[in-house]
Amino acid sequence: MLLEACFHLAGVLEIYVTLAFISPAQPPTFFTAFILESVNRVITLAFKFVPLRMGVDEAGTGRVSRILQFTEATGVTLAIIRKGRDLFWVGVGLILLLQRGISLRSFNRERKEAGSKQSSTDLSI
Repeated sequence: MLLEACFHLAGVLEIYVTLAFISPAQPPTFFTAFILESVNRVITLAFKFVPLRMGVDEAGTGRVSRILQFTEATGVTLAIIRKGRDLFWVGVGLILLLQRGISLRSFNRERKEAGSKQSSTDLSI
């Protein structure tokens, strides 16, 4: 539960710091960062089927940021920055997978080996 709380706190802090950089005319509060993070979590859950939440994230965050007295462009910029962060970490993960040498053939071979070990242990019971 503590790790889950830290995850959400990190999201709120990310929005707070990002807004502080992209909206110096109107400094954010932790409450506005919390609301924007909550809206982003709802958007993520509701639109999981949309690849990269393309367009949905920007529209939703832009509209909510306008309600919170920021400009709509600030909300769209925030969504684009967060999408860039997501893509960066996807790239890091892909590089690590390729570096490790993961391939579909080795995955299938390991899966078959695990299945044959499982069936042999089932027979011994």
